[in-house]
Amino acid sequence: MRCGEIAGRLAVDAVTEGDVSGERLSEYERIWRAEFGAEFEAGSLVRNSLSVSQDQKMDAIILALKGNPGLQRAFIDLFEGFEVKRSVRALIKGDEIGRILGRETVDSLRTLR
Repeated sequence: MRCGEIAGRLAVDAVTEGDVSGERLSEYERIWRAEFGAEFEAGSLVRNSLSVSQDQKMDAIILALKGNPGLQRAFIDLFEGFEVKRSVRALIKGDEIGRILGRETVDSLRTLR
């Protein structure tokens, strides 16, 4: 919803100012990336990590999540785009999910702001 608000505000401002050029409207990209870029990147990193040997990794994640409601909620929230940064921190806090996703993915997730 927030991206829709950004787009709507930018469109109204552009029309009001009489500048609907590509350059003016490209401000949308800059704004949403500033607000949501890290979350978007985190979701992409995890999804890309799971795409390699997807069945094996998903089986391993399901076993790791079994009996751990906190991790289950973090995993669901991550893919729903809800509190992504908190979810990522919860998932990579322990070693088990980190081993499944791979060190490179975990290191990339830790650098996101």
